[in-house]
Amino acid sequence: MMNLLNGFGFGGQQKNLSIKYKEFNIFYQNTRGLRSKLMLFRTSIETSSAEIFAVTETGCNESIHDSEIVPQGYTILRWDRADGRKQGGAFLVASHQFELRRAESPGNFNVDNCVFELVGAGVF
Repeated sequence: MMNLLNGFGFGGQQKNLSIKYKEFNIFYQNTRGLRSKLMLFRTSIETSSAEIFAVTETGCNESIHDSEIVPQGYTILRWDRADGRKQGGAFLVASHQFELRRAESPGNFNVDNCVFELVGAGVF
């Protein structure tokens, strides 16, 4: 039987590592068109305790700048509807505690699916 207190049976001294997990809040909303609600949404982000915001059916397009949606210091990944329809579109927003980045999707995928990474790490 392995000695779990001594490095899983390997010689040497076991280091006591302390891993801390932090809970975080995610805000989700189907906005059914955000273009007429941009200031209200931006205020919601500034006053919310959530760190991640997932928003669908935004109706946003390239005429709306990121700075109109989120305050400075937040990261936004957008998937605007590119075919001219007013419905559809989504975005993810992360507070300064996290890093959002687009990720490559493997193989064939549905164009309505987008892959992303959420990175959150801290050194204690």
